[in-house]
Amino acid sequence: MGTAGVRLAAVCAVVILASAYAAEDNYKQILGMSYKFYEGQMSGNLPSWNQLLYSKPGGWKKNAHLTDGQDINTDLSGGYYDAGDYLKISHPLAWGTANLIFSMLEFKTAYTASAQWDVAVRDIKWATDWLIKAHIKASDNANDNVFVGQLSGKDDHHYFGRPEHATNPRPVYIADSSTGGADLVGEYAAAYAAGAVLFKSEGQGDYAATLYKHAKQAFAFAEAHPTTWSVPSGVFQAYKSYWPDGYIAHLAWAAAWMCKYDSSMCPKAESWFTTAMGNNNLKYGLGYDWDSTMPGVAALVISLNLGVKAAAQEYLEGYILQKWEVSRGCQEFLPSGCLVCAAACRRTRRW
Repeated sequence: MGTAGVRLAAVCAVVILASAYAAEDNYKQILGMSYKFYEGQMSGNLPSWNQLLYSKPGGWKKNAHLTDGQDINTDLSGGYYDAGDYLKISHPLAWGTANLIFSMLEFKTAYTASAQWDVAVRDIKWATDWLIKAHIKASDNANDNVFVGQLSGKDDHHYFGRPEHATNPRPVYIADSSTGGADLVGEYAAAYAAGAVLFKSEGQGDYAATLYKHAKQAFAFAEAHPTTWSVPSGVFQAYKSYWPDGYIAHLAWAAAWMCKYDSSMCPKAESWFTTAMGNNNLKYGLGYDWDSTMPGVAALVISLNLGVKAAAQEYLEGYILQKWEVSRGCQEFLPSGCLVCAAACRRTRRW
């Protein structure tokens, strides 16, 4: 574990509780099952290492949706399905990818001890490879970039069956200079930059450099188009940002990851974090998810030891974790320990 502050990545509950409750639960097994679940969400021409292939004991998965992107003459096969349906949605995929990478970098020892490091690396690469595909027009001119926002729609959301049996159309909805979408594309930038950090540490410098180039292009697009993204009117949208200015947090998240790879981006990371902290809608939200990213931004800022570290620490320690621990609604839902992750974060923090 590094010298960072609060460890609040997406798998906080898994890894911190692993040390606090190892006698009760097998979190080594849970971590492995989590990545096995992700492999169950894979789409496209599946790799031989997928643990749930139809040809393997207990497996069921077959290749599916190999023609994704044909409506725009682009190969968009691969990647991950979003949930129990078969949409592919870039915003939560990119956010989840960056968070999993955060957990890997912060807790590599635990991943290695659980024999999940190599599994996690290959699963992350399946995500970043698709996100590169989904940057369907890449340019150093911010206005010329085009990204996939959502692949498929209500037909897949309502379909109940195996993906390889589905025959419905799978239209692609894009983000470009006419739609804007700093929230969506900011998450692309974060995932690319996080991937660059991970794969550089794995000795894959060329791939890391490719990811970081995409990160710079995505970030430039997001800064140039400070709006939230939406599908065309009348189209089902699976994920949307609920705050008009929520893109600020996504830019802060992206800039912090870029700072971790390239120190010249650290002033930008501090600037966007400070801007986000000046926005009450972002500062006083209590969630942590694809649409409410500030707790993760703060944790990453602390780990980077930036000049705004004290403000990030106060936000997490003095507001977010304190609120999570005393939330009446959560206590009513599970009085015995719904917020044990927040308490564990407090107990194990290092400033």
